[in-house]
Amino acid sequence: MTLKFLEGFESCRTDSDARSRNILQSTTSALTVSVPSTTGVAGYGLAQLTAANTAHNATPFSGSSQGAIGWWTGLTVNQAWNAGGFSFGVSARSNLGTSIAYASGVINGTANACSSQACFDGTKYWAVTVTGSTYGLATSPDLTNWTVVPAPTTLNQWTTISYLGNGVVSVVPYANSTSTALTVYYTSNSGITWSSQSLGTAAASTSGVGGCVVATGNATYPHAALVTCYASSGGGTNQGGVYVGTLGGTMTQVTTLGGNLLISYNGGRVISGLVVLPMQSGGSNSIYSATASSASLNTTGAWSTATLSTAQTVTDIAYNPVSNLWVLSTLTGIWTFPNTGSAGTAVAPSGAQTITQRYSTVAMTKVWWNGSALVAIGASGHIITSADGITWAESGGHIIPVGTSGTDWRSSFYDGSQYVLFSDPTSACVATSTDGVNNYQCLYTSDKAFSAATSTDVNGICVMPVTQTTAPTNPLTNAITSTTGNKFYVVAPSAVTSGSITAYTALNNWGSTTTNASTNVIATGVTTKQQATHYYELVYTKSTSAVNSFTFQLFVDNVLVYGPTAAQPVAATTDTTSVLFAIIPTTQCVSQVDDVYLNFIDGSGMSGVQGTLNIVAQRPTTDVQAQWVKSGSAASNSLSVATSALSSVPGNYVSSSNAGDKDIYSSSATVPTGYTVKGIQVDAMMTKTSTTNPVVNIGVSSGSTETDSTNVTLSTQNVAQLVSLPIDKDPNGNVAWTNASVQASKFVLNHVT
Repeated sequence: MTLKFLEGFESCRTDSDARSRNILQSTTSALTVSVPSTTGVAGYGLAQLTAANTAHNATPFSGSSQGAIGWWTGLTVNQAWNAGGFSFGVSARSNLGTSIAYASGVINGTANACSSQACFDGTKYWAVTVTGSTYGLATSPDLTNWTVVPAPTTLNQWTTISYLGNGVVSVVPYANSTSTALTVYYTSNSGITWSSQSLGTAAASTSGVGGCVVATGNATYPHAALVTCYASSGGGTNQGGVYVGTLGGTMTQVTTLGGNLLISYNGGRVISGLVVLPMQSGGSNSIYSATASSASLNTTGAWSTATLSTAQTVTDIAYNPVSNLWVLSTLTGIWTFPNTGSAGTAVAPSGAQTITQRYSTVAMTKVWWNGSALVAIGASGHIITSADGITWAESGGHIIPVGTSGTDWRSSFYDGSQYVLFSDPTSACVATSTDGVNNYQCLYTSDKAFSAATSTDVNGICVMPVTQTTAPTNPLTNAITSTTGNKFYVVAPSAVTSGSITAYTALNNWGSTTTNASTNVIATGVTTKQQATHYYELVYTKSTSAVNSFTFQLFVDNVLVYGPTAAQPVAATTDTTSVLFAIIPTTQCVSQVDDVYLNFIDGSGMSGVQGTLNIVAQRPTTDVQAQWVKSGSAASNSLSVATSALSSVPGNYVSSSNAGDKDIYSSSATVPTGYTVKGIQVDAMMTKTSTTNPVVNIGVSSGSTETDSTNVTLSTQNVAQLVSLPIDKDPNGNVAWTNASVQASKFVLNHVT
């Protein structure tokens, strides 16, 4: 088969390449993040969004609300017909309907619930999980694979979890009862056995008690606990307070809380040598702090109390040594108050503090200083940053699958090398970043309860034409009316309710029901995400009965399950402008896609079946020739461009100021056992940094022959452009690729003029 056009993509950790190929809607967000693939082949997929999430929903068609994941081919129906037809393939994970029991891996909570429900013990990660209405514990060595840990007692959505050093992890559930002490559970053997200790006695008016424990770093008094109560009226001296000492030994109450409605389910932290415990809300609105190394840390005199001027639900606190401000994340945004010491020297806050609001768009649940900037996370997927704590801006935008409605970032911590973020169960996402500002990588998403497929084609994978009244316009970013002609589509699998997945296929008009549907059971006994993943291939073969008409076949995992059909028109016989658009809706029954390809066939009557594709990333590892200039911390030119995703690490890159510069890279990556290479594709994101317009291309070298892409002129300063070359034949002899010839090939960067 001669391929006139073949393009696919391996989903990367960011969507920079997918956007450049017009596979994703170009949202106003600076960044969206892909998720680990469930195909069984290393790589990344694109996660779908929950029904409540509108952050990335596009409206490419008039009167519809179809979604963000689609492929703007830029090629017309008529071009496809003249090419003999085309095929569109995609690996799609079916919606399982419910989260698998151990895999929430994320914290839970309502608007004012706990944001301290994950930690790192130096070896593994811990998280409070939720499956339906049941809360539990799970651990993971890599934030991707989670294992259930037996909980010491019944947990709830206000449970806190902390790492206390020396292998000790504490769990503190909220006790929803009157006149009860706070029970702290702790383990030093990864949850095999648990110990417990009670702190304080609640007043009779108290309706519940909660709290958190923090590691002080003080060898004599290593633990500090904040005990707070939900009270309908003021309580006695034991209503709550701060306790200092050693769990399993003596814990001494050093402060006493008073007032009404005292709630705190968020952990404290050690900041610039101070143990800082913010009171979340209530009549006192206090911050308790002490010098961590104090020899008298277990005495009242070691502790200071700061009272805030405005009642706020404080969720976290940070200190900015540059602007010398204490920064509070609250349910009304970000507030600050001055540090009384000199810049860079944090002093325990005390007395009345007048706080000033700096950000009010959404509620924020965590804030931290990363050494050069303040970062805060919160409701509606917001991640904001600030250099001074006064002016705040979005950083990274919304991260798939976190959006703008009911999907919040809840918990975060630094594990020694990266910041780890947990969302609420609506998004069920765990993401990481080296600095909290850039290069976010989503490492985990659980199976969420999407809506089941219905009888209309709104729920399926489809290929359809869109009309062009002017020059072709990208429907991913512009509303375009669909044609009234026939469209081929497959309604994706329904939510699994009986151990099987059913695929519905049809040839139908836009918006109509599946009257011509064929029902096919394609999987049974589904219990995992991997088992719910199948490869769908939609094949359209040119029909000579009429211009722009095709027969249709659907393959699932290389098995023909529908068709071939009678020839159907996709566009009018006189239509030469309607452009093919492949779309996978953002809600309903598909929860992740990967390994997408589009193939135009050269030759009449050819079926175009490619079979299941696994697109594997192959990145440069060795410099063969390095004439471009390395910038950043990477050890070589090849490592500067072999990033996790295109342009995902802006600090490492290669640049050229001289026409004729050529970089050549080889790769040590291998083709997975049992795979046969059908083609290779090289990509680069290139940006001009001066006022001149350089011309560049990218190429593949095999043997003594080099094949380059068309020349690309970089015309917009500081805006990255995709330069790409798909190539289905080995340049060395113009023969089919072999696995050995692919592994011996080299990547080439050319600065032409």
